[in-house]
Amino acid sequence: MSKISNYLRELTARLKSDDAGVIAALNERKSLSSLKGSIAALEAKIVDQEELVKDAEEALLEAKYPITKITDNGSYLLKIQKTKEALDNAKEDLKNTQESLAYWNSLVVEFTTQVEA
Repeated sequence: MSKISNYLRELTARLKSDDAGVIAALNERKSLSSLKGSIAALEAKIVDQEELVKDAEEALLEAKYPITKITDNGSYLLKIQKTKEALDNAKEDLKNTQESLAYWNSLVVEFTTQVEA
């Protein structure tokens, strides 16, 4: 028995025309190239976001432990609050991007898994 990718099997089953195999093969190539492009972009984005998290952690430390005299208690506390929010947002953005990357990688595996034709 011959084997084909799961993507080709699913798409061919949905198509009823004579050129179903041609369309399926083209769509498989396009879908995989799209996924791989998105994966590369997400991997680059993760590197940037990891740096943002690191910078936000440093900013929070600087806000909590300033090396200059605290002259306004409200401003001091507000800066801590704002930098903590920025850190939380940076971490959430990183987490969301990592989840997207995991999903796109799982689709590549799903689409390229070899199944019985």
